[in-house]
Amino acid sequence: MGVLYSKADDPGLDAAIERALAEGPLTIVRPGKPSMVMLSATDYERLRGEISAPQAPRPRNLIEALLRPVDTVGIDLTEAIGERHGPNTRKPVDFDTEPL
Repeated sequence: MGVLYSKADDPGLDAAIERALAEGPLTIVRPGKPSMVMLSATDYERLRGEISAPQAPRPRNLIEALLRPVDTVGIDLTEAIGERHGPNTRKPVDFDTEPL
């Protein structure tokens, strides 16, 4: 991996670095389409699997727990909710026919 040393006299690059450190990964767009992502060294190491992701703090109450976003990556919904609630378990409705 290449290394780029930041110079103190480049305010644009320094501002981008500070923003990526504060807000998380920063997408860099060149001419009109995403070309790369700037992220912290810690985030990069986490992506490579060199360090484990920090655990989210426990919610203090039920409302905080319900408002927390859910990470559904790697969840098999068929296994989680059962086959009977799958997309092919109900008869299709034909709206062109007359009701009974």
